[in-house]
Amino acid sequence: MTTKLHQLAAMHTNLTPTVIARAKTSVEKAVTLNGYQLGFLVSSIVLIVIAIPAMFLSQKKVNK
Repeated sequence: MTTKLHQLAAMHTNLTPTVIARAKTSVEKAVTLNGYQLGFLVSSIVLIVIAIPAMFLSQKKVNK
């Protein structure tokens, strides 16, 4: 990530360290949000995979 920011700074000489720091913060927030979204997606898929067989469980009582 830092390499990309340095490449961007090299292409545009009017970028100040403050602008680069803000861009880095913005990218870090986006990556964190992406991680939360991926975690929620995985947990939702696992929940669906578990819920489907659970719907087919019977309510019959077993006589001993």
